[in-house]
Parts: sequence; structure tokens; C-alpha cells
Amino acid sequence: MVEAKSRAEVDFIGFSGLEWRAWPYRPGTLSGMQSIDATGH
Repeated sequence: MVEAKSRAEVDFIGFSGLEWRAWPYRPGTLSGMQSIDATGH
């Protein structure tokens, strides 16, 4: 799994789908990625 160097990267990686499985464990992305990944991305 890719290690994000910052919350900005976590957000980008999660959006790219490379780490969509790890986003729930990243409190910084919960609010932003929640609605995105919930759709099935």
C-alpha cells in the first residue's frame, strides 16, 4: 500500500482509487472521501 506523505496526497490517492480501501482509516479524508467512495468508486 502506498504511504501518503500528507493529507493532500491521501485525498488524491483515495480519489484515484489506489488506496480507496484505506480511506476509512484516514480521519483527514473521512469528510471528503465519504461521499465519493460511498457511490462505489
